[in-house]
Amino acid sequence: MDAGIHTDIEHFLQDREQKLLNRIKGRPYVYLSMTPVNFDSGSDIVDITDSMVVDLLRNPPNYREGGWGIYRTEPRCTPDGLVSEFDVSILRDTQRLELLKNGHLELSIKIDQRRFDIEYVNRDGQDHPVLYVYPMCEIPLNFLRLGSEIGQKYKTSGSVIIRMGLYNVRGYSLCACGRNTEGYKRQWAEDNFPLWAEDHLTLSPIRVLVGLDPGMCAKELAGELWRVFGFKEPPPLFDERGNFRP
Repeated sequence: MDAGIHTDIEHFLQDREQKLLNRIKGRPYVYLSMTPVNFDSGSDIVDITDSMVVDLLRNPPNYREGGWGIYRTEPRCTPDGLVSEFDVSILRDTQRLELLKNGHLELSIKIDQRRFDIEYVNRDGQDHPVLYVYPMCEIPLNFLRLGSEIGQKYKTSGSVIIRMGLYNVRGYSLCACGRNTEGYKRQWAEDNFPLWAEDHLTLSPIRVLVGLDPGMCAKELAGELWRVFGFKEPPPLFDERGNFRP
């Protein structure tokens, strides 16, 4: 899909990315964002006092219990909108969900062993993290479901820009199949784990209509991520219609 990003949106998204990099300070994170194309940085699309919106951020629409989703935290108001993040010190900065008044929605999650079920592959005596297939598919799916519900609430017209990036992931790899599958066993047997050679991995932005299909969009994001790591087979957790099949 052609993103067709307007200059004002592009500058805004660059600013959001820089703020993310300043905040995470070299730590590995997954970042997702959704931005209305009829963008005006000074406009108020979202009513941050709306109890339905607050509750959506408090209880994001996760696909399944026990899956890889967006953790539930209590939103608070900021001058720009709503922020939902942990206030317990041990979990602080591990997840940040933010909805701005102008309709921009973003999620950043720290990549760690507990949250991403990371395994390791050894290269020249050094262990490299291997990202697991499930969180890399299911977290974007749940983010897109949340964005879709917010869009339906405000009947936003036009289209949105969706972005996904992995930051500070030099030397990381990807496990392309779920455990206890033939694909998983084959990947480990063949030691087929290409390592990412740059600091950041940002996927091409996609532009879709506001009434987006979260499953198809998540499938498209995952498909590009798989191609970036050199896998020819598509992500195994989505069928041809974008239905998630854990």
